[in-house]
Amino acid sequence: GAEAGYVEAREGRSTGQVIDDQLIVTKIKTQLLADPVVSGLDINVDSYAGEVSLKGFVQSGREADRAMAIARSVAGVRDVRSQLVVE
Repeated sequence: GAEAGYVEAREGRSTGQVIDDQLIVTKIKTQLLADPVVSGLDINVDSYAGEVSLKGFVQSGREADRAMAIARSVAGVRDVRSQLVVE
């Protein structure tokens, strides 16, 4: 499976922004793991200043679309980029 979600370490963010990104990652990962369509264990979630990227492997386009929708639904998310690969 993919690594657990983490926050990309980059300069230029306040402590509050880092904490916000950690909360975003946690909320998205929790929802991915709870979703019956998505295999949350195979998706890595990163966040930088509310810009989320999803990386990993999915079984279908439907699963990728659902993962993107979940990420977009989380408060504080400004943008979602997909690097998901359909196996």
